[in-house]
Amino acid sequence: MQQILFSLAVMAFVACNEASSESASPPAQVLRAPAPPQEGIAIVNGNKAEWAEFPSTCSFIATDGGRCTCVLLGPQVMLTAEHCVARPPGENTGSGSIRVFNQPGTRHGDCLVDSALDLAICEVSDPVEDILFERLNQEPLNASGSPLLLTGFGCTEQGIGAGQLRKRLTTFTAFVGPAPETLPLGEGAQLCGGDSGGPAYILLSNDHNGPRRVAAINFQNFDVTNIFTPLATEFISTWASTHQGISICGFNTSDAHICRK
Repeated sequence: MQQILFSLAVMAFVACNEASSESASPPAQVLRAPAPPQEGIAIVNGNKAEWAEFPSTCSFIATDGGRCTCVLLGPQVMLTAEHCVARPPGENTGSGSIRVFNQPGTRHGDCLVDSALDLAICEVSDPVEDILFERLNQEPLNASGSPLLLTGFGCTEQGIGAGQLRKRLTTFTAFVGPAPETLPLGEGAQLCGGDSGGPAYILLSNDHNGPRRVAAINFQNFDVTNIFTPLATEFISTWASTHQGISICGFNTSDAHICRK
């Protein structure tokens, strides 16, 4: 008799547990916010730069819809890459807005371009104020190669236009004879979409924020356009001759009130 009662009790216990299991709600799903996108490489192996370190470095939306970098060489002049502002043959480059440190609403006007050099120089419609502007290099480069500081508003893993200014210290490849129009970057250095048109500096001291000169403009993945060549000098001179009175630091002025050391 006791054995029968024990068996009945076990069966009741199992039935109760099965009923409880069937009626229980499924465990609630834990909703997690998607992980923020990781910032990809812009200037490859580059470091984040504070915009205040390079206040005359600017950016804008290129004609192909991507982002490009530019550099202000005075209150009313901007230098960038030709492919950033290029239009079909016969069309003017037109005007566009540029993102300038501490001064929203700035625009550039029509640009003089050279597709062979991949250079564009543009008038800035509204003079930029309250910053010091970078100086163009006007000295021959060291043929054995020199340190070169790359800067640019590069891209992310998700596409062009992160808008984060980056920098990287590298070198340009040594050359023989006159300096070439295009300087190959040292081993391991690489640019990325969005860096085009950005300034590459030679440093006159060991301090990135010390005296420096714009020696080149970012061209493509592994190359920059040398500024101090006969063709580049003639290109800038042509623009300056039709824009009398506009200051270009390191080219037609060294005024310490507007130009960096």
